[in-house]
Amino acid sequence: MKKIISILVIIILVVLCSFYYISNSVKNNISDFVSNNENFSTSKNEIKSGLFNTSGILEGVISKAQAKNYIRKYLNTALFSISANDRAEILEEFDEDQDIVPYDISFRYTYDIKHSPLGLAGGFESNGKIKILTPEYALILKQLFGTDEFLNVNIIKNLSDTKTALKFENANFEGFSTKNLEILSTNDNDGKIKDVAIKLGNFSLIDQIKIIIDDINTNISYDKAVDFSDIKSLIDINYNSELKIKSAEISGIGGSVKLANITDNAHSNNDGDMMAAKENLKIGEISIFNNVLKNANLAVSVKADKNLVGKFIEASEHVDFLDDKNALNKIFNAFGKGLEMNIDNFSVENSANNSLNFNLMMSLKDLKDIDVNNEEDFINKIAPNFALKGEFNAIPDIKTFLSPYLTDTELSTLNDIENSEFFVRNSDKLSLKFAYDPQKIDILINDKISLKQYGGILGIFATRDDAEIQRTATNLITLLGDVSAYYTSQAQFANNLSDMTNVHLEDEKYLITNNKKCLEIEISGFDIIVKKSLDQYDRICQKLYQDYTVANSLEQGKFSVFQVEP
Repeated sequence: MKKIISILVIIILVVLCSFYYISNSVKNNISDFVSNNENFSTSKNEIKSGLFNTSGILEGVISKAQAKNYIRKYLNTALFSISANDRAEILEEFDEDQDIVPYDISFRYTYDIKHSPLGLAGGFESNGKIKILTPEYALILKQLFGTDEFLNVNIIKNLSDTKTALKFENANFEGFSTKNLEILSTNDNDGKIKDVAIKLGNFSLIDQIKIIIDDINTNISYDKAVDFSDIKSLIDINYNSELKIKSAEISGIGGSVKLANITDNAHSNNDGDMMAAKENLKIGEISIFNNVLKNANLAVSVKADKNLVGKFIEASEHVDFLDDKNALNKIFNAFGKGLEMNIDNFSVENSANNSLNFNLMMSLKDLKDIDVNNEEDFINKIAPNFALKGEFNAIPDIKTFLSPYLTDTELSTLNDIENSEFFVRNSDKLSLKFAYDPQKIDILINDKISLKQYGGILGIFATRDDAEIQRTATNLITLLGDVSAYYTSQAQFANNLSDMTNVHLEDEKYLITNNKKCLEIEISGFDIIVKKSLDQYDRICQKLYQDYTVANSLEQGKFSVFQVEP
């Protein structure tokens, strides 16, 4: 496998090199093929010129250092989405590895060019083959492709762009094989990408796990030429992509998974203030350990404020932004119209045409004046601007859908689930709807069932609130018991509450909840007084007052030391 990876690296390097000088160096003369070329050194350049046809042989060497720089450049671009620190660590490890490219890459490019009598300036078509001359690489290529002349290159250049078609010889090496691999691309005269397509007749990898994929066709096109070294420029570029796969199989000791008739279509609309993308994946048939599902469909859509995406890219390029609160503040305060992610439809059918379907909408927007250093402020401003809702349907029900795959005993275990209050049974389907309530910071099932009834709420906001409220309620009970016990043992109160309890009180009287003064404690005669305090109208305090223990304490108002059990 290591040999295969090494060979693929060589192929990429040579393809990039040949593409670069053909598409960008050629102006009018054939000799311009190699003039001022910094990507390789030329050892031979033979040209036979004709009125309409020109042929030639070009031999060159890509040094180990040049080859490694190629890989580093594209690795750095590919890692744009991770933090700067993580990217630097990966690149440092890459720089220290001396075996990435063990030898210089010597190659021969033999070509024929069709052109006008006036030269190449008006356009041309070139057909050629690349042969690897470095003995160590050539030996491996012969094992993989059966030849060291492994790549055919067709180039059509006109005044506005260059179309390149790379056709590889069929590969067969130690259980790894490919058939009819082609890579097609169109670039403008500055080398920016306008479209890319990949065709592959068959891919096989047979080892402990067997992978076989037949008839892969994929392409992506852009409305503007793309420079992937400038990631931020992608914000204003639209794309259309398509993927088709006839079949795919992964099998091993435990069984096999087979997919048939796979299609994936995606496009973006990045006009205006928002980036928007939609994708639709369809699989005609899925066989999992001989259990068949069919007509699987997944449609998703994403929208994001361009300013938000730009700030995210800037932060990821310069800092480890997940650990840098200043960078996070910039991102959150650039939310604007925010971020929306939807599963517009997920559906699948069983072998008897019964089906499951699911949809989900989630968004976060309209954030302003966010300060991640202030956790309470952060939660207070995010919670009401977060939205979540979705629906699950089983037609006619879950048990019927799973009946082709499970035994009667296994199906019977689903009775409690289907009959629970979470599901609503209609004449033709079993349904579950859910939605986030920003006022209650809760998720409601079928508009009536609160998840708080089931041991807590899903979501970072309420989980943290509930923990703070529970802690305050526990502290209140502890404080009342401590103070009563102190009076019982000393027959008097101390001058300060802190001398009678280990529960922390700010300014000797405020019981704090998430940095807010929600409750005030004081001593009056033989009574311990519990009352609402300075921040009583704050959201977290309002939630605290709904807690059973706290609500009862506030209702009673005062506790005689003779009534509180220590």
